Amino acid sequence: MASVPSKWALIGPTRINDGGLGAIGRIHSIAVHPTTPTTIYVGAPWCGIWKTTNGGGSWQPVGDSLPTLALAALAVDPITPTRLYAGLAGDGIYRSDDAAATWVRISDDLGTRAGDGVFLIDPMTPARLYLTAGANGLYRSNDAGASWTVVKTGFVNDVAMHPIKPTILYAGVQGDGIYRTTTGGAAGDSAWRKLPGLPTSGFTRVTLALCLGTPNTIYAGLSGNPFRLYRATDGGTFALRYTAPDSIYNPWLGVDPADPSIVYLPSQTFQRSTDGAASFHVTDPDTHECQKLALDPVTPGVIYLGRDHGIFRSTDRGVSFTQIGSGISNVEFYDGAVAATDPRLMLGGAQDNGTSKYDGTSTVWKQIWGGDGATVAFDPTNEKIFYGMEQYASSIVRSTNGGGSKKPFAAGLPPESGACRNLQFFVHPATPATLLACCRSLWRITSPSGTWTPIFTPSGESIVRAAVDPPVDLYYAGSSSGKLYAGPSGASWQQVFENPGRAITDLRVDPDARGVLFATFGGVGAGRVYRLTRATPAPATLSAVDITANLPVGLGVNSLAIDRMAPFIVYVGTDRGVYRGVSINKGASWSWSAYNNGLPLAKVSDLEVHPTSGVMRAATYGRSAYEVYTDWPIGTLAEATGRLTFLRVHDVGTGWGPPSDFLDVEVVIQLDTMPERGFGFQLRADSEEGARRGMLDLLRGAFARNGRVTIDYVKTGLRSGRIIRVLDLP
Repeated sequence: MASVPSKWALIGPTRINDGGLGAIGRIHSIAVHPTTPTTIYVGAPWCGIWKTTNGGGSWQPVGDSLPTLALAALAVDPITPTRLYAGLAGDGIYRSDDAAATWVRISDDLGTRAGDGVFLIDPMTPARLYLTAGANGLYRSNDAGASWTVVKTGFVNDVAMHPIKPTILYAGVQGDGIYRTTTGGAAGDSAWRKLPGLPTSGFTRVTLALCLGTPNTIYAGLSGNPFRLYRATDGGTFALRYTAPDSIYNPWLGVDPADPSIVYLPSQTFQRSTDGAASFHVTDPDTHECQKLALDPVTPGVIYLGRDHGIFRSTDRGVSFTQIGSGISNVEFYDGAVAATDPRLMLGGAQDNGTSKYDGTSTVWKQIWGGDGATVAFDPTNEKIFYGMEQYASSIVRSTNGGGSKKPFAAGLPPESGACRNLQFFVHPATPATLLACCRSLWRITSPSGTWTPIFTPSGESIVRAAVDPPVDLYYAGSSSGKLYAGPSGASWQQVFENPGRAITDLRVDPDARGVLFATFGGVGAGRVYRLTRATPAPATLSAVDITANLPVGLGVNSLAIDRMAPFIVYVGTDRGVYRGVSINKGASWSWSAYNNGLPLAKVSDLEVHPTSGVMRAATYGRSAYEVYTDWPIGTLAEATGRLTFLRVHDVGTGWGPPSDFLDVEVVIQLDTMPERGFGFQLRADSEEGARRGMLDLLRGAFARNGRVTIDYVKTGLRSGRIIRVLDLP
């Protein structure tokens, strides 16, 4: 990445090499240009809207100017294809008239859930729109989305439109059945007739598919145990065609536009029927976790499949598929980890995309382990040793060879499959053989061949986050009800703070300020971020200050990071990007501002700061991962201006600063503009000695008269720099 401070850069994945068709993140919405199908728009609940104009050869985000990435539904106007409509969950309806270059809000939110909406446009009267809104029913607009009216009540899962007579609509109502209108629903519920042939109970979600070439042929999928599929060939009377062996996940249905006997059943796997839904079979074993189906509007037989792993195209009616989503950075990370011993490396645990690794060379990541990913952690002394899991406590594993192999590492933890989904676990920062895990209790393991044992179980609540203060080996444990406990070396626990009713979402010990702990909590108002300090190694209570201050109301806080480059600066990852908290009076008061230059308004699930480079990385749920230099990186030439608050000349070899930022110099200064940093240069006998003594004379003069100077320096540590030039200012 370009080392420009405060500007985020994408590090991927833009593709995950998984040994198969390749993967990106989940795709829930697909809208294909009606006459030029190489132009496609896609999206999902947390990734916004993406566009390709070359059939998937390259992609660009086109919805990042919108106030949220939570896409609910998407549609392209069939008559004026430069016009698009997007429903954003919890926000409203937006329209673009320039092929998604800009957007205008045209309506309030109708209640459509993220990833779950169906948006239809009447091709005869394109100002007439329909949008499903779940339990709020089916809405219609007659004025291109400016106003909306409910035309069908009930929990409407799906809606299908007759291609020749668009006033004929079919609505699938959850747990109820299928309704038909011939008037576009103009008179509300009275305009709809319930169609016969379906059961009256024993099902939930209802999905529909209508054959464009033979529009009286309609298929209906009824989710239940078992899943059943019905067909009508007269546009009105359904009969059972297929009963699955059991319950299956069925988001949508599809039918070939030219051949009504070819039916597509997206599910845990992609299945196809060639006999009018009498039987189904899996065509491509790598097409699992299906989410959306769309038909090519120009070429029958070409279909698009949205999956948890991306957007795929088939040119042979679903027999085989190709990934066309490479370049879309929409992986849904639950957690990330950086390697202390190699700043290039990062691990990420992702929804449906397992555990993958970034090596600093490409935005294409390599999948280490498949399945679902979740929490990840590196050994702080050896990047070859790391840990991962799927989504439950019993799935934790350990690798000692960089992921080449793994061994179970969950002995003793609750074995049930649903125990502690996406639990937090981490390596003890000072004792790498010890790990801690939050699974109702706080658990500990002390060797690779050991067994996890609970070391703290509070009464009536669960431990959800933990941290360790290494210099004094003080353990912290945070609960789901907002209580914070402390235990020296994991024993003698006592409650040291409480934020009632607010689950703790993150805990971070400040590595550069002894005895300081930051905590984030659930909620959307005050009390979301605290700075806590201890007075002793075994405190009975912590001094706590609510530093939420002006952090915007309504933002959930998911994660926290502490700036290694500067004291009294922290960052929080929210549901809409990152915010930076700054105190200019050593913690007495705080101010927050958005810190999203280059970063979309993504749900930031984890923030990690590398301990020596200071680079911060953000793992997002829906927009992959980013990194940022919060200040100039070590080794760069930088400039600083200010008044001297400290000037010291000492013996050769004495140096200045802590071991991590040690300056091997004889002259040290500090500036009022950077009070926690040190700058210096050597006075040793060499060819540059005269020039350096001249710099010392300038600094002494400025210090004596309280004048300002500008220094050019090479950054040598997180908070130190070697001066190469001094300019005396008036």
